[in-house]
Amino acid sequence: MGCHWRGKDALFIFLVIFINSALGAYQEYNAEKSASSLRKLMKVKARVRRAGKETEIPSEEIVPGDIILIESGMKVPADIRLVEVSELEIDESFLTGESIAAKKQTSILQENLGVAERTNMAFAGATVLKGRGIGVVVSTGTNTQVGKISKDVTESASAKPPLVQRMEKFIKQISIFIIVLSIVLAVILRLQGMDMTAIFFFVVALAVAAIPEGLPVALTVALSIATKRMAKRNVIVRKLTAVESLGSCTVIASDKTGTLTVNEQTAKLIALANGKRFTIEGEGYNGVGSVINNENEQIEFSGNHELSKLTQIAVFANETSLINENNKWTYYGDAMDVALLGMSYKLGIDP
Repeated sequence: MGCHWRGKDALFIFLVIFINSALGAYQEYNAEKSASSLRKLMKVKARVRRAGKETEIPSEEIVPGDIILIESGMKVPADIRLVEVSELEIDESFLTGESIAAKKQTSILQENLGVAERTNMAFAGATVLKGRGIGVVVSTGTNTQVGKISKDVTESASAKPPLVQRMEKFIKQISIFIIVLSIVLAVILRLQGMDMTAIFFFVVALAVAAIPEGLPVALTVALSIATKRMAKRNVIVRKLTAVESLGSCTVIASDKTGTLTVNEQTAKLIALANGKRFTIEGEGYNGVGSVINNENEQIEFSGNHELSKLTQIAVFANETSLINENNKWTYYGDAMDVALLGMSYKLGIDP
């Protein structure tokens, strides 16, 4: 009878381990799959001049010495030394923290300058907001500035998540308690004349009963639910314990631009030379909103000659793109130009 119950206990423990492992593996597999999909979306095409001919190739095929051509809307595929520029401005905020686009030139600079001061360089991952440029590839992969950051992050030793620390502390405490209790009970039972074999099985049964087998499963289920909730908010969590770590944060230090704000410009007011003013509703890079006059009336593109002319100029003298695809607004180019395209949509004209 005792062996029968011990067999059931062992089966239950193995079942707990299996459920815990399966849940964790499934959740982390989904996260890895989502991260892999994001990496595919982030793959960059590059325009390269080789043997006097221009061709488009995947960024991973670029090698140092290649001649790269960049223009507004493109992602810089590698770290390149610029040799020719025309009104070139690049968004390097992810490297420098500056929300203002970096204006590029080709002059020779001093050595050992910071990334923000290297105005004759274009760095991998940056977005060209305005103008055009030609440059020579000097670094690719992990040798680029963003690659070095990635390397530092992946190779640096990370601290244990708070949940793991608390679990280790709990396991240590309960293990010490069980060991001490088992020794005391074993001594008492031996003094009472019980057989050593029986004492051994009694102590093992006590240890198994004292350890909460359901705790790992309960933790994994709770973290899995939290991970799914984060996924609904467009946050991919690759490790389950990271969810609890995020919840344990008491202070978050962040730069304002692009973090607490969305880092998007919006045209809010039109002031004509004849003194008329129009208020523009809506926020961000989209065409959602209306243009309202002083009488709180909605204005259409054809309803005002001066306004129509101004909008046409804003659209024609524009190198950017703002498109609504499947109810999702996509854009590229200079922030101010994109804001003007958003204004034109609100007036009822498709750029």
